[in-house]
Amino acid sequence: MNSGARKPQAFTLDDAAVKEALDELEQFELPANPKLPDGQNGEGAEKAPGLISWPGLFWAGAGGFLSFALGIWAWGFIEVLFSRYVWLGWLGAALISMAAAGLFGMIMREWLALRRLAALDALRARAVEAGENRAPKKARAVVHDMGNLYSDRPDLAQGRAALRHHEDEIVDGPDLLKIAEQDLMLPLDVRAAAAISASARRVSVVTALSPRALIDVLYVFWETIRLLRKIGGLYGGRPGTLALIRLIRHALGNLAATGTVAIGDSFIEQLLGHGVTAKLSARLGEGVFNGFLIARFGIAAMHAIRPLPFLATKPPKAAEIMKGIVNLQAKA
Repeated sequence: MNSGARKPQAFTLDDAAVKEALDELEQFELPANPKLPDGQNGEGAEKAPGLISWPGLFWAGAGGFLSFALGIWAWGFIEVLFSRYVWLGWLGAALISMAAAGLFGMIMREWLALRRLAALDALRARAVEAGENRAPKKARAVVHDMGNLYSDRPDLAQGRAALRHHEDEIVDGPDLLKIAEQDLMLPLDVRAAAAISASARRVSVVTALSPRALIDVLYVFWETIRLLRKIGGLYGGRPGTLALIRLIRHALGNLAATGTVAIGDSFIEQLLGHGVTAKLSARLGEGVFNGFLIARFGIAAMHAIRPLPFLATKPPKAAEIMKGIVNLQAKA
């Protein structure tokens, strides 16, 4: 068959040329032992994943066995209590029931927290896709889901009303997302930036005044967890323990994507200016740097949990937050 470019033309299946081409296709057969180029013969082909996950099988079996053993032990212990005193047996049964109910509640809380965080991640991914493809329908679906996400937030009632007013007037998908960001995200961004600034200020002061490095480490860890819970609650995540760990991983991943910062006196001078640095002691400069790291981490957490990417607004900058804190401390 001729593979060269030809002009389109009309034909019927009864034409002689068409019948000849169909006969050639019917007679064409693949070779019995096809050879791959360079003599590979399929050895380098990617193997299909196994049907059994051995680590998953191990943890499932071990977890099931431990749960079964714990249940048997608890049942035997309750029988021993009943054999001695009936009221001890009922007391032990009540305590075990309370523990089981509490464990179930903790599991459900963690599951719901992980589900909320996954929903925020999915919503942000859909918003990015709708903005890049300029898809009005997808953008409207994202905005509608955002309205449902914050439907029980009295502090965003005015933003939801403004968004409903503008929703029918905006046709372009990215513009609709920008309007939703200004109406719903901007008030939360202001409160998140204030929380980051307050946390960075506390870390700067405490680590500058504390006499022990262990106190610095413990306080920075506690303040980081507190800040993440605050930011998560603002944007609708309300993270539990497992969701908090996942949020920390997201924030660290965002920090790794945006690049790390150098540690040293030259960096602090570049951040704050030579004039201000000259007025600070070495200990206070260390506290300022610790506050800067907390600010960076808080901003990364905003990127990680925010249901919309930053489109019409800009995220806060750690340098600007720390300059305001240092100016206040210098004046004091």
